[in-house]
Amino acid sequence: MRMISIGALATLATSSVAEDMLSLTGDALVTTLTNAQVYYDNAHRQFFYEDGLTEYSSGSQPSLGNWRIQNDQYCSQWPPQKDWDCYEVRRSADGSRIVFIGDHSDEYPGTLKK
Repeated sequence: MRMISIGALATLATSSVAEDMLSLTGDALVTTLTNAQVYYDNAHRQFFYEDGLTEYSSGSQPSLGNWRIQNDQYCSQWPPQKDWDCYEVRRSADGSRIVFIGDHSDEYPGTLKK
């Protein structure tokens, strides 16, 4: 999800948004993200297509990338980059909120819409 880090989402330094959320793995992660849209807290949004494409919008020009689930994490690849970046994903108990957590505990929270 390199586009999220490039999109300059705010990383929460004082408290973790994800503390009271449920970790998603395997099929639950696939089901949650497939054909879902995330509205990030910075007004950017991302759609996860069933065919493995993802569209990230941070303004008027959307970016297209690829997504997959690997080792119970969400992974994305944004051309022209060839590397995949992976994130732990957690969801609120009511399913309305989601957060992607990077390798350095950076958090990207948003509202989940199916």
